[in-house]
Amino acid sequence: GPGAGGRVTAEISQLGKFYQVRVFDFSVEAGKRYRYRVQLAIRNPNSEKYGSQAVPPAFLANTQTQKTPWKATDWSEPTNLAVVPLGREAFASTVNLPEEDDAFNEPYATVLTRVINFGKGSLTTALFDVYRGGMVNGITEGFEIDPIQKLVKRQSDSLIETDLLLLDMRGGPASLNEDPQSALKEGRPAEMLFLDAKGNLHVRSQLDDAEEMIKYKMIAGEDVSVGGFNELPPGGVGPPIPGVGPAPGDPGGFEFFEQEGRRR
Repeated sequence: GPGAGGRVTAEISQLGKFYQVRVFDFSVEAGKRYRYRVQLAIRNPNSEKYGSQAVPPAFLANTQTQKTPWKATDWSEPTNLAVVPLGREAFASTVNLPEEDDAFNEPYATVLTRVINFGKGSLTTALFDVYRGGMVNGITEGFEIDPIQKLVKRQSDSLIETDLLLLDMRGGPASLNEDPQSALKEGRPAEMLFLDAKGNLHVRSQLDDAEEMIKYKMIAGEDVSVGGFNELPPGGVGPPIPGVGPAPGDPGGFEFFEQEGRRR
């Protein structure tokens, strides 16, 4: 409404005897939080502003109603808090022991990243390997998701910029012979501590982020079993989108192409 300080539009549709108001705010900024209240202005058919189309004064109980072209409702109650994401997220996948030929000879974390490409309206998700004290930034193989075209494209040069610093990690396999699923069943889930650009600390857990990994594996067309769990996100895979053929691991009818193996 007035004073919102940005581009706000609304749609009104009738549902039986009720009207539904849907408001779109195109002025929001990433990382900020918003609450909204709505006030509706309803055209007054009695207003003299409408000339011959107005109701004649002889039929009005109160001719003063002709003076106001609009009738405003009371302000609505505030909405729930709406959080606009920064557009860059990191989730805990696994903590890995170093390979025998690893020059660093240190464990490293595999982080699931998700970055919104605001200029293109798409989203890039990728698995990113990082050592303790490293930034979760760089170029790796990932998937670009176009929600408009319903396409998922594998990219060998996905740019990931989360601006998160991996401070510490724990959990995961106790030896090279133990796989991450066994470590999770034994009560050693991967846990990671990140520091963002504003100095805030973020703790991520493999248990809390299991559903995000399931979604990623569906996109990648892999087995959705994660850490001993074999579940789908709420709602499951979903039906194919008309005009877009389903594919293995198809999350809701996205079309896949340029499928290649991931490399570290």
